[in-house]
Amino acid sequence: MEHENRLRRIKENMQQNNIDVLISWKPANTAYISNFIAFIYSRPIITVLPLDQEPSLIVPALDEDHAKSESLIRDIRSYVEFTLEEEEEQKETDPFQILKNIIHEYGLETGTLGIEENFFSITSLKGLKKILAKAEFVDGGEIVDKLRIVKSKEEIEAVKRAAELADFGVSKSIEAAREGITEIELDTIGNNAVLERSSVEYPDYAVRFINMSPSGNSRSALVHVFSTSKKLEKGDFVVHTRLVSLHGYYGECERTFVVGEPTEKQKEVFEVVTKAQLAAIDAAEPGVSVSKLDDIARGIITDAGYGKYFLHRTGHGIGLEPHERPYLKEEDPTILEPGIIFSVEPAIYIPGICGVRHSDTVLITEDGHEVFTKYPKDLNSLTV
Repeated sequence: MEHENRLRRIKENMQQNNIDVLISWKPANTAYISNFIAFIYSRPIITVLPLDQEPSLIVPALDEDHAKSESLIRDIRSYVEFTLEEEEEQKETDPFQILKNIIHEYGLETGTLGIEENFFSITSLKGLKKILAKAEFVDGGEIVDKLRIVKSKEEIEAVKRAAELADFGVSKSIEAAREGITEIELDTIGNNAVLERSSVEYPDYAVRFINMSPSGNSRSALVHVFSTSKKLEKGDFVVHTRLVSLHGYYGECERTFVVGEPTEKQKEVFEVVTKAQLAAIDAAEPGVSVSKLDDIARGIITDAGYGKYFLHRTGHGIGLEPHERPYLKEEDPTILEPGIIFSVEPAIYIPGICGVRHSDTVLITEDGHEVFTKYPKDLNSLTV
């Protein structure tokens, strides 16, 4: 029923936009439509969804068996990178030719084809226009992207499980934090704990990680840097980021902790960020704009005199992608409604002093919100 509902809603949007066939190249949209999540996307994986017929999935031959085991789209067509002379049947090597064949079977060579302009490369678009010269191409990227903003019950449960694992990993990493441990070791301890737990609770589920633990008063003030073999030292602030993907759906938890006693300036920065984050979360409910949450967090940080050190949006949607719509920033018009899931992560980054950022995964409910990640964020709990 979940898959049928997705296809129905996509086709309703296609009809409203006069699109005969939706061609999806974007991995997260392919996963949303087909339930197939590939390991790597350097070779084209294309979902072809006609308005009045069954969808097709084009995959590399090396992913064909995997696709057949997971995809809810039954018509799967594959291509090879090269053919062998000894093979009796010469297989197709060009995914564009397979796409052309499918469109021909639909009888829609002159139809209106929707593509994801925000994802398609110029090379891919040129290739499509070359093989389907009589078709009209329009932007269909919003059709699936917008539907993915509000999660179904199944998706909410998937994100919640992933967020709980992220929260668990954060707890195990921080429990093990001490002077002399490296940033990479810190990440690995949490990763191993998540793998052990998920192998018991979620057997046969694919688990992926995104981790960062920049430490020190200079590195913690860098917004996005990967962990290194740098050892944690007394007085270091550490921005520990953990995203866990459980069979494609992400959950996020971030906590900033300090090794030893922070300075008075660092304490102040920590408390301002924590106050801003909690205020934005408290205001999250149906009918509130995502830009309002950004206003609240940014206002608190600016009033405290640190506005110029808040360098990014207050948060972002979470689901099949670690960062997806909506975005908690001034320009995003999205109004919160039940089923929307996002992070709340205001921050302050002062070079040479410290960086502080907490992030939680938050669901909008019928009467407010639910925070999936529970790890404490007070300074006492985050001093090791």
